[in-house]
This record gives sequence, C-alpha cells and structure tokens, in this order.
Amino acid sequence: MPTLKAIIFDLDGTIAETEEAHREAFNRAFAAEGMDWRWDAATWSGLLEIAGGRNRLTAWLADHRPELLKGEQATSLLDRLHGAKDRLYRDILEAGEIPLRPGIRTLVAEARAARLRIAIATTSRRAIARRVLECCLDPQAPEWFHAFLGHEDATYRKPHPDIYRRAAARLRLAPEECLALEDSAIGVAAAVGAGVPVVATVTPYSEGHDFAGAVAVLSDLGEPGAPCRVIAAPPRSVGGPRCDLAALRRLHRAAVKARRAQRL
Repeated sequence: MPTLKAIIFDLDGTIAETEEAHREAFNRAFAAEGMDWRWDAATWSGLLEIAGGRNRLTAWLADHRPELLKGEQATSLLDRLHGAKDRLYRDILEAGEIPLRPGIRTLVAEARAARLRIAIATTSRRAIARRVLECCLDPQAPEWFHAFLGHEDATYRKPHPDIYRRAAARLRLAPEECLALEDSAIGVAAAVGAGVPVVATVTPYSEGHDFAGAVAVLSDLGEPGAPCRVIAAPPRSVGGPRCDLAALRRLHRAAVKARRAQRL
C-alpha cells in the first residue's frame, strides 16, 4: 500500500486566511470606480464555487449587470476592475493583515523535518502566491516547496483535476502517494478527480459546502489551546487538539484503503 510521500497545499483559504482580503479588495476596487456594488459574505461564499477572481467577476456581472458584458467595453471593464482588485489585495497583504490558518506553520515544519515533499497547487498566479508565502509564513518559504504550481501551470482550473495531476507528476509521485489540503468544494473535487486523497479544512465561506470524496473535513488543523473541530473523519484518525503529521498519515492510509476496497 502506498505510504504518504508528499503534501500538496492549496493556498487561498488553506495556507492563509486570504478570502476576506480578496472580498475586501474587490469592494475597494468597485468603490474606486464609483460603483455602488458591494459583495457581502453570502455573495462571496457563492462566488467561491468558481475558480479565479476574474471568472468570479464575470459570473457576477452576467447575473447582475449583463449589459456591461456586451460590446468592446466589456474587456476593458474586466481588465480595469480586476487589475485594481489585484493592486488593492497586494496592499492588504503587504500591510500584514492576512494571517496564516491555524496549524499550518507547525505542519510545514513537521513535514520538512520528516523530509516529506511539499508542494503548492493554487489557481492564483505564481508571483502573488509566492508573495503570500513570504509575507505570511517566512521570507524563504517559497524555496521550501518541491513543486510550485499556479494559474500559469494548469490548462484547466479547479474543479478540473489538471493541476493535481501536474503536481504529482512534478513531484515524480503517484497520486496515491500524495495528500492534498484544500478548503473549497472545487478544490476537493480537483484532488479527488486526480486520484489524490484530500483533507478539507473549511473556512466561514466554505463550511456547509459539498466536500464529497474528502477523507476528512475539519475546521482547521488546530493550535495549542484552540483545538480543531472534526466535522467528518474516520474513527480515531484525528486524536488530540491538532491534526498533525501523524494524523494526516492515518487519514492518508484510510483514504487509500477505502479507495482500493471500492475497486475490488
């Protein structure tokens, strides 16, 4: 039976609490353009079912202001709004206003100490993903990862399994030898489609979404004094306040066993 040899991390909402910053950056971009649009938390939660900020903006406009997507001005509007959003998001990031998610720092340290390979598989562009790691985790953090895949590296966005297939290939591992950490339904679907066992750590924006195929669904990885909440997991797989590397090994083993039993 394959043992765990790599952890593949999503970025937004999984490594760092970026989702609220993305929402706020869009709202600031709208205000800067003199538009009275404001995306509330419920709107953003629904838009997170779509991968990519520009795609989310396009989908929202199609539902609420479809006339703005007609004619030559459509591309210009999307470019202007999404470009402004990216600049404003970077301002929030550089101001140190985006925290790591609970347990991430410790897990990365555990994985590195155990000589486990680690990778990033995100729909964000590589440059901004690297900057998130530098600002939120460590200035040298991007160099710790054995594979770093962003928006530019996948032909199809999540929930398509393309990026996870490419991440496993870049690591020179079989998908079953990896474990993905995700926070969204589309991310879980991408990992499942690629044959990569996956654990979901939900955010306020994704809790209650359909995480079909995930071996476990947790509130987060947990910190001392702030234990993780187990939403769904095999019995006795997550013991104690943290979902540490030992727990992830147990979850990976449970996922591989279940998948192989289904094939029989």
